[in-house]
Amino acid sequence: MVSCADSGELHSLALSSEGRLTPRQRLSLGGSLMPMAVHPAQHRLYIARRSDPLAVISLAIDRDGTLTPLAETSMPASMAYLACDRDGRYLLAASYGADCISIGPIDHEGVARAVEQILPTGRHAHAVVPDPANRYVYATSLGSNLIHRYRLQQGRLLETEPATIGVRAGSGPRHLVFHPGGRWLYLLNELDAGLDTFDVEPETGLLYWRHRVSVLPPGFSGQPWAAELRLSAGAHRLLATERRSSTLSVFDVATEPGQPRLLAQIPTEAQPRGMQVTPDAKLAVVAGQASHHITAYLLDMRTGALVASDRARVGLNPNWVEILDLSP
Repeated sequence: MVSCADSGELHSLALSSEGRLTPRQRLSLGGSLMPMAVHPAQHRLYIARRSDPLAVISLAIDRDGTLTPLAETSMPASMAYLACDRDGRYLLAASYGADCISIGPIDHEGVARAVEQILPTGRHAHAVVPDPANRYVYATSLGSNLIHRYRLQQGRLLETEPATIGVRAGSGPRHLVFHPGGRWLYLLNELDAGLDTFDVEPETGLLYWRHRVSVLPPGFSGQPWAAELRLSAGAHRLLATERRSSTLSVFDVATEPGQPRLLAQIPTEAQPRGMQVTPDAKLAVVAGQASHHITAYLLDMRTGALVASDRARVGLNPNWVEILDLSP
């Protein structure tokens, strides 16, 4: 599934094991459609409309991949990020423009209901994710160079002490990904294109900086603009996109999870924002905001090499990609 901000469309495509893309469905939901989240049970999709009327739209995912809108729930702000908690009982959201995060229930039908709690953050909240144990929730504040830490308890986000973890000045923390074991947290910074690794203390949720690499290509001299960070199933490969250089990078995190090592870096779609890896970790799909296309790549898990397998036109300004495994 690919959300397209400027055409108000949600595109669904089939992706074969050989990496071929086949358009299946196009839904016109209106407005600026951007972040998406998939329910842990993979039977519901949530997508945020960032223009008026601000909302999160809940969609049913049929066994053949067909998407059916179920409900539209008002949101208190324009949301840049959505995430379900690990049990699929709550929907988390982060607002870049309103400097806040929110949490609201998901009902027994899988429909996102009205927000019940809003918490202020530093400037420009950009992501909000639960840890693998579903005990702590972390949010990035791109404009304040902070990671916020909360305790998740019965659908409420509780303040912690210390409440925030500072990162490098001017780095612009953007997206977060947890190693499935919960011992490491990976952070992609938008403004300096740095990829940071933090050690995680499971009981307290405290973060301790460990390692940094760059997702910029050698010799790049422009202003960085990093975008998406995804971890393959099995936690072997960490992938990142960088929009200014239009590159896709693959890092090894199997050999030493606390110290990602660059394996491959290739040019990709113009201004790549959204990107996702298939559940079997054999393919990756990248969306180009400026090209209005997506490209599928075969991913060699041994070397990290990427080979383009197919390309497809989608809507205007594609910016978020989610991939489901609907095999029986």
